[in-house]
Amino acid sequence: MTAEWQTEHVGGRARRYGAALPVSPVVLVVLVAVDLALVVASAAVDSPGTGPGDGALALETDGGLVEYVGYLHQLVLAVLLLTVWRLGGRRVWVAWATVFALALADDSARLHETVGDRLADGLGLPDGVAGLRADDLGELVVWALLAVVPLVWIVRLHRRSDRVTRVASLRLAALVAAYAFFGVVVDQVHAMARDGSWAGVLGVVEDGGELLVLSVTLAHVVTLVGASRRPGRQADGGGAGQAPARSSAAASSSPA
Repeated sequence: MTAEWQTEHVGGRARRYGAALPVSPVVLVVLVAVDLALVVASAAVDSPGTGPGDGALALETDGGLVEYVGYLHQLVLAVLLLTVWRLGGRRVWVAWATVFALALADDSARLHETVGDRLADGLGLPDGVAGLRADDLGELVVWALLAVVPLVWIVRLHRRSDRVTRVASLRLAALVAAYAFFGVVVDQVHAMARDGSWAGVLGVVEDGGELLVLSVTLAHVVTLVGASRRPGRQADGGGAGQAPARSSAAASSSPA
């Protein structure tokens, strides 16, 4: 492999990753259309229910349709990020896949609610701190514990990655931060206003915002999969084959 081909290959990979950093327009349009349809359907429902068949279209229904769509997004994101790792060999994508796998486990098993309630009782957390109940404080502690290990792992692997991977990882971090904003910050504001006139609006902002951010993230990660595949084909196919050919040609043309 010649130094010239290495430069062309790395530069081409950087351009492909750079081009792939925005979202896939087709995937984004389809997912956002589904999200908006769910929001409109939820607006037609008078109040949340308790699960499928009882207000199942409402955004705030526990175990409703919107929750299952979110679970599917999280599962696909974890699988796609593992695919990016398999294709490109950068372990930071395994760490990012773990984040979405934990989010799926937390949401589907309601870990932050159930464990947060027990933690609040066990630690004797007070009510009324910043307008939050003891259970709300317990949920925040659980979220922090769930996040600390994968985030430390991500930071370590991110620092060891090449420049192109770090740029892509930072873009994903921004999307995850937006998801956490709706899932944690807006959720707690919603909890403080649960008996107020803005409770319904905040519920739509929280759940609708989470779903939209997951859709944008999924449309983004799809492009990372495509960007990871193309360099491998070039390296194993035409690129790798051309380098020895050019080297042989150079050797035959050089004076003995």
